[in-house]
Amino acid sequence: MSRSAGTVSIASILLIWYGFVCVAANRECIPSNGKKGHCVAIAACPEIAAVADQDTLVPEQERLLNSVMKACDSKATDPKPNVCCPATSVIASTTRKAPANSDFDHMRGPPSTVAAPVKVGPGFIRSQLPEWCGQRSAGVKIISNTTDEDYLYAWAVFLEIKESPNRNASRCTGTLVNKWYVLTAAHCVHKLRLQRGYSSIKMYLGLYDLEQLETCLKNGPCVERSAIKIVTHPEYNAHTVLNDIALIRMNQAVEETGFIQPICLPLNHTYDERQQPQVISYGWGITKIDGSLELSNVKRVVGLNAIPPNICARELRGFIKGGNLEPTQLCTKGMGGEDVCS
Repeated sequence: MSRSAGTVSIASILLIWYGFVCVAANRECIPSNGKKGHCVAIAACPEIAAVADQDTLVPEQERLLNSVMKACDSKATDPKPNVCCPATSVIASTTRKAPANSDFDHMRGPPSTVAAPVKVGPGFIRSQLPEWCGQRSAGVKIISNTTDEDYLYAWAVFLEIKESPNRNASRCTGTLVNKWYVLTAAHCVHKLRLQRGYSSIKMYLGLYDLEQLETCLKNGPCVERSAIKIVTHPEYNAHTVLNDIALIRMNQAVEETGFIQPICLPLNHTYDERQQPQVISYGWGITKIDGSLELSNVKRVVGLNAIPPNICARELRGFIKGGNLEPTQLCTKGMGGEDVCS
């Protein structure tokens, strides 16, 4: 190979590598706070740089930094981590001194030139998601076995399902993901999808107390919607209940209010129970498992601990053959005796 050819080859490799780096550093992202952004160097994101530059960090700030880095495949130990930079960010006050060997120490320092916020370009999947989602007051903590009278979980949807005229209506809980679609469990709706019984589903958004539903629809924030399409996971198994997830398209879009908001669906975020050990479940489900099947008329919230797959598998071996979990499954355990299944 001639020297000129070798030089061209090396230059080509460098250009390809540079192209990959640029794509990775500027790709679209959605961190756990729900604000769309782009992956940029931390110094180019004033909101995140301001957090990392503080001498003390509270746990919420550490979780924020981990979240925005993970959305861009970076770690706190990286020399120059990329972060998912939103258009705006709320910087919480600090009350606790960070450990001397904090993972974020090397990020602190004078900021370099700040880049202007980048407008997220359109994409088919991302265009289906709302620009803003999951808006809650800063510092909200999960309190297990409580009610949601303050509408902290404004994306909860009450599903009333009547499979036949001769049977009482059953209930399920859904989650608003955009102005048209509700996410729910496939076991709630798969029979209706097969029967094309879309009119059997009523969905109520902005609801807290079922006993006040009529008043809420007439004078309050509640809205009612019906289904025009149901899409269940193509690999849903009614016997093993694997891939138990479905989407319902509403007959009419809903408007966002203080009582009705879509949840965040970060597309490039892989859940890690080590970073976020607590999850929540909400709905109008069974509150007693003593045989009385008492159902709650108000929206309730239950805090759950996420269990690592290896520990969960050991505990499940006595109940499930093999005790193995699928990669798409999440194992949780209730706090203080509360749970969502029995």
